[in-house]
Amino acid sequence: MKFSDWRVTVEIIAALSIVISLVFVGLELRQSTSQARINAYQSFSISLSEFARDISHDPVFSDLLARTGSLESYESASPTERIQLYTHYVGLLHLYNGLYQSVHEGLLLDKNLEAIYNDPAFGNDYIKALWPTIENMFEPNYREFIKRTIIESNTTNQGVT
Repeated sequence: MKFSDWRVTVEIIAALSIVISLVFVGLELRQSTSQARINAYQSFSISLSEFARDISHDPVFSDLLARTGSLESYESASPTERIQLYTHYVGLLHLYNGLYQSVHEGLLLDKNLEAIYNDPAFGNDYIKALWPTIENMFEPNYREFIKRTIIESNTTNQGVT
């Protein structure tokens, strides 16, 4: 066998090795992306579960949330209740910001944003009045998303989660 024949054989083997390596890297990347999606969704689910659990275990606060579906109800709340509401809604917006960013970065699918669209907390007058005072806490893309889907929405839900 001539040297040129060996060279061609080695080049073919080298090319096949590169292709096999690329396929392996692609499979590893797919598995890594899948794991990142699972982790992002689990993290959001745990956070939302803990958030809801805290509310459900406090009947006084649950009652406060149920009463403050409108701005008028909020204005009649005591200073302590107003602080509780402010903290609750800012926390909820930060929680959903994590979900939004996971979708925006491609870790989760767009359908996961339904949690935000379907949350009756975001249809009330209080959150719409609060938003201009807190919107600068968030990144521009999330601010635009909240403004477009919640603040400018004609939907008004009475009562909150």
